[in-house]
Amino acid sequence: MKRWSIFIIICFVSLAFGQSQNGSFSTKRMISIRPFYQPWTIENAVGASRDFSQISTAVSLYLPASRRISFSARAAGAQSGGDLNSLDGFTDVQLSANYYLISQNTIFTLNVNLPTGKTRLTEPELLTSSIISNSVFRLRSPASGQGFNISPGVIWLKNINEYLTIGLGMSYQFKGTYQPIVNFGILDPGDELLTTGGIDIRLNASTSLSGDVILTTYGTDKLDQSPIFSAGNKALVAIQLRKYFRFHELQLLAHFRTQEKNEFSLTNEKNQITPNHIHLSAGYRFPLQKFFWLNVVVESRFYGKAASELSDGAVWGIGIFPELRLSSTLHMPFHLKYLSGGFAGGMEITGMEIGTGLVFYY
Repeated sequence: MKRWSIFIIICFVSLAFGQSQNGSFSTKRMISIRPFYQPWTIENAVGASRDFSQISTAVSLYLPASRRISFSARAAGAQSGGDLNSLDGFTDVQLSANYYLISQNTIFTLNVNLPTGKTRLTEPELLTSSIISNSVFRLRSPASGQGFNISPGVIWLKNINEYLTIGLGMSYQFKGTYQPIVNFGILDPGDELLTTGGIDIRLNASTSLSGDVILTTYGTDKLDQSPIFSAGNKALVAIQLRKYFRFHELQLLAHFRTQEKNEFSLTNEKNQITPNHIHLSAGYRFPLQKFFWLNVVVESRFYGKAASELSDGAVWGIGIFPELRLSSTLHMPFHLKYLSGGFAGGMEITGMEIGTGLVFYY
C-alpha cells in the first residue's frame, strides 16, 4: 500500500493544530479522477527495442466524517500492453481511516487493502507483471491483486516551538494469503513493520526544511506454508526544502533508498535484487493567472548495481504540470513529463507520463 512520508504529515497536521481553536480537526471533502497514459521504450545494446504502455484511471475520495475522524479510499483500473502480453483489470481497493487525538498530538491510522485486483495470472501475464512492476518505470498501477492486508498504525507529533516540529510513527502490516499464478500454490507474503521519524524546521517566515527516516522490516514469504523468500530490510532518508516568494513556491527534494540483499530460502542465496538509488528533484510553482497555475519539475535518479538489467545507471526527467482552477471547488490538473535513462551494459529507456483529471472539493 502506498505510504506517505512523515514530513508531509507533519506539515499538514501541524498546520491544523496551529489553526484549531477548539481541539478539533476539519478539512474539505475531496473526490478526484486521474486518467494517465505512460508509454515506454526499452532498447538494448544491439539496438533491438520493444515498446509497452499503460493506460490507467484512479478514483480517490477523502471524507472527514467528523471533526476528529476522516476516511479515504482509492480504486484504479489499468490496461498494460504493447510488445508485452496484455494485462488488464482493476487493482486492489485501498481504504484508510484516521482518528485525530489532538489533545495528545496523536493520530491513529488504519489502512486496509481489499483483494479486488486480478490474481491467478497466466505465465504471459506474469512476465508482463514483472516488467511493469519495476520501480524504474514508476507506473501508476504497477501491481494488480495482492491479497487482503490490514495495517494499524500510530503517529505522534509535537510542536517544540513555533519553529520546530518533530514526529514519530509506526505501523504493522498484516498480509493475507492469495494465489498469484494459475496452477501455483498459496502465497503467504511476509508481514511488514514500518518505523518513521521526522522533523520540520521553520527557518523563517517563508522557508521550511523537512526530513524523515523510514525503516521497513520484512517478514519471510511462504509458499504452501514453506519459507521461500526473505526481502532485505529497507531504509529511506528524505530531505525537502520549501521556499515561498509571495505566490511562488520553490521545492527541492533529495532522498536516498537502500535495501539489504534478498535471500532465497531454498538455496540460501542472497542477491541485491532492488538497486539502491538516489533521487533528486527541483520544482517551481507559480500562477500565470489567478485561475491558472504552473509547476515545472526537473529530476534525476541514480541507481546502484543489482541483479537486474535496469541497474547501475541513471534516469533524467523534466515535467510540466499546469493546473486550471475552474472554481474554488473544481480544479483540473494536467501532467506532462519526459524521461530518459541509460544503464550499464547498454540498456536505454525513454518514456512519457501524460495525464489529466478533475478534483472536486466540497
